[in-house]
Amino acid sequence: MTKKTKAKINFDQRGFKTSALSKIMPSVMKKLGSATEAKKAASIIRVLNHWVDVMGHDMAPYSTPLRIGFKKQKDRNTGEQVSIRVLKIKADSAIATKIAMREQIILQRVNTLFGTDDFQKLDIEQGRITLSAKPKSKTPAQKYDLNLPNIDDPILKERLESLGQAVMNKPQNK
Repeated sequence: MTKKTKAKINFDQRGFKTSALSKIMPSVMKKLGSATEAKKAASIIRVLNHWVDVMGHDMAPYSTPLRIGFKKQKDRNTGEQVSIRVLKIKADSAIATKIAMREQIILQRVNTLFGTDDFQKLDIEQGRITLSAKPKSKTPAQKYDLNLPNIDDPILKERLESLGQAVMNKPQNK
């Protein structure tokens, strides 16, 4: 019996073409999008994750953040054109009025979330929010006493307690 051995083939024979990374990166970055767009996407995800904290339990199910953008506006003091950060929200028509009245409180919460004072305006779009975003039941979640004495890290302990509460309050499908 004779063993067949594969002949080693180099890159040129395989037909691979290589290019310098410095030549490839501009086109790759163009396909991925700019850094500004990536920051906007990360920002809207952060707002989505903390939506109930920003809007409150009464308005969060009836509204949703759409996008974060920038808008040119005249500064009241200097009269110069300045760029301000705007959070665009879609809300049921009844809630949109409530959001407009609480605009400064909501902006303060968003700015606290990001640790800046960049957000200066809400852009509210009225529209129907799908039923899946609304709460399924009005019954408050039951509070369970979870004993976690061996966890020293307060952040980890808080997150584990939150997870435990969510698991314990999950409806049983039979």
